[in-house]
Formats: sequence, C-alpha cells, structure tokens
Amino acid sequence: MAKKCSSEDCTCTKAIKYDCAVCQQLFCRDCCKRYVALESGLSGPAEQVRTCNACFLKNVAWDSSRTFDVLGPADGKPVVLVHGALIGRQCLVLEARALADAGFRVILPDLPAHGARFKETPLTLDNALSTLKDVISKEAPGQKVVVMGFSMGGYVAAAFAAAHPELTAGVLMAACAHDAHTCTWKMVGRSAELVYKMCSYKTKSGFIYNSYPEVMSKSRPEVVECFLRAGAEFDSWQYTWRVMYDAHMQQLLPKISCPALVVVGEKDFRSHEQLWLSLLRKGRLLVLKGGIHQFMLQPGIVDTYRQHAISFATNAQWGEAGDAAAAGAAAGRPDSQAGAAAEQQEGEGRGMESQSGVALLAGADGQAVVIERKAAGAGVGLGEVIKNVWAQRRNKQD
Repeated sequence: MAKKCSSEDCTCTKAIKYDCAVCQQLFCRDCCKRYVALESGLSGPAEQVRTCNACFLKNVAWDSSRTFDVLGPADGKPVVLVHGALIGRQCLVLEARALADAGFRVILPDLPAHGARFKETPLTLDNALSTLKDVISKEAPGQKVVVMGFSMGGYVAAAFAAAHPELTAGVLMAACAHDAHTCTWKMVGRSAELVYKMCSYKTKSGFIYNSYPEVMSKSRPEVVECFLRAGAEFDSWQYTWRVMYDAHMQQLLPKISCPALVVVGEKDFRSHEQLWLSLLRKGRLLVLKGGIHQFMLQPGIVDTYRQHAISFATNAQWGEAGDAAAAGAAAGRPDSQAGAAAEQQEGEGRGMESQSGVALLAGADGQAVVIERKAAGAGVGLGEVIKNVWAQRRNKQD
C-alpha cells in the first residue's frame, strides 16, 4: 500500500507516489505536476526535476507570495507585459528589466492558471482581461498604459485594447500572427491538446527547450531564469488555446483606436500578419529577420526588438485614463504620425527606403523590417516552421 502524500491539503487516494528531488518526501501525481531547475543549475547546464509543491515554490524564480511584479521608477509611464501560454510572468522578466532601465514603470502580472495563480482555473479571456484591469487600477490608477503581449498574451493584449480604449495608450502584439479560427489552426490546437494529454509530464517538461535547441540551451542563464526555473503549467493548454480562439482577431483589431505594433519573427508562425496590419487603424508591422517564436532569447535579434519596443512605448498616446484625444503626438503632428516620426529619426542615415507604399527600415544590425501599410507577400506556414525546427535539430546533431 502506498504511503500518504506529504502535501497537507491532499485528499488523493491514488497509489502512484513520487519522491521529491529536494526533500525526498512522497507526493502524488496531482499535488505537483511541474518540473523546475534548481538554483544550483545556474553554474552549468540545468536539469529540471520534479518536486513536491512546497519545494517547487521555494525553487521557482518568481516570488510565490504575490501574483504580479512591478519594476522601474515610480514616476515612469506604465507598461503592462502579458505573458504567453503555459509559463507565467517569469518568461518576460528580461523584457521587463529592459523597459524599466529605459525609465518605464513595468507591471508584470500572472494570468489565472499560471505562475503564482496556478490554482486559479480555468483561464478564460474574460478573467484574463479582468486581471489586467485590476492590476492597472492598483498600480496605475487614472493613467493610460501601453500593453505588450507575447504569443497568447498578444491576443489578450489586443482584446484589452479593443475593450478598454480609455485605458490603452498603445498595444504591442508579438508572436501572435495566426488566426485560431482557421481550419489549420483549429487542427493544430486540437492536435496539441491531444499530445499534451498523451505525454508524461517529464516529456512535456522538455518541449520548451527541445523545440529550438540552439537558442533554448540549458547552459544559458537567460533560459534557466526565464523558462527552466519558471514552472510551466502544461495542463493549462486546454484553457490557453481557447483564449486565443475567443480573442477573435478579425473582429477585435478594427476596434483598436490607439497605435498598434505587430511583431513577428521571420521564421515564426506568421500566416496572418498582413491581415492583422490591414485591419488596424494605426498599425505597423515589425518583422525580425531570422527571428523564431522565442526571439526574445535570440542574441542580437532581441536587441533590435527592444529598440523598437521602447521607441513604440515612448511615442504612444499617453494621457490620463478616459482621454479620447491622443497625448503622445509631437507638437503640431497628428497622433497617427507620432510613432512613425520617431522611427524615421531613428532610421536617418541607415538606408531608409520607400517603394510601392511600403516603408522599409533597417534595424541596428540589419535585422528589422518595419512595414507601415499592407505589403504583398505571404507569411510562413506551419510546414515551413516545422522544417526550420527540424533543420536546427539536425544541425545540432551533426
């Protein structure tokens, strides 16, 4: 007969028990389903281990006593970062620090079913938006904010900007250039959900860094801090895919009245970025050459992204909450030209060219293409993304 689970609040009667890799106490499958790299792994390749819930909360990189972090000066303009699926606020901590160093007050919340809120299930689009509104009312009362979302968070950011124009000075949507309502992406969502159900938690813990092994190296401190010590909630996939589906982008994007920047890596899933751009009133598109889905961990490419993200936030429509008029435009210029003016100044002397209504702007390392209006050219399909991932894995093996 199995021994009793060490978790105090466990009522599980299942016979399968696990040994905690830290305290060696037994725990059942449902008490802690997550793997985490221990802090000692920062000195070399980090390996994720399965622990009881108490040891998990002691070893994760985020503070389990609170559900959001605030970085940067108290008088800085507020920016809210919205994380993607499976991993909570910790995955964006490096971006939060970069924005805080640039003078912004950065608010970094966990959405329900993620991070310190892992017990708050299910995650829905409605409670995700409520989470953002609540944290903004606490940390930036009476102010407009710039909302920046990554992957699933990009869909949440778009929905927030559409639902709360009185609170939004600008919205950045990164790595979310596909429509979950298409047949292809419905199939991807259902297939991924089936895979997550079939695989063990140990197998699922390797999904993150096995997808792009050259970038997601377990020896890189950035990967360890933002992912391997963040504690992925793989059971939340069933919720996160529904959030992306419920955020019907073709209906939401035309409602966004503030400046908007769509960011996508060249080698990421990007089947609909041109459509997103055409639906936005004040939209711009930033394509990062060579960028993958996790471009925020790609050396050089992430620097180009941060340069444009900071410029976008600096030139947003800042003002008090409820203001209908733009506050971020330069003197004498319409608000729709404010962000473009800043980028133009930034691009002087670096090969700015314009043809057929498309503005191209080379980044600091020649890695960025900024498109202000709809351009010809299809995005990258699912098959090409799979081919890119496979090529990276073969290169590593060779």
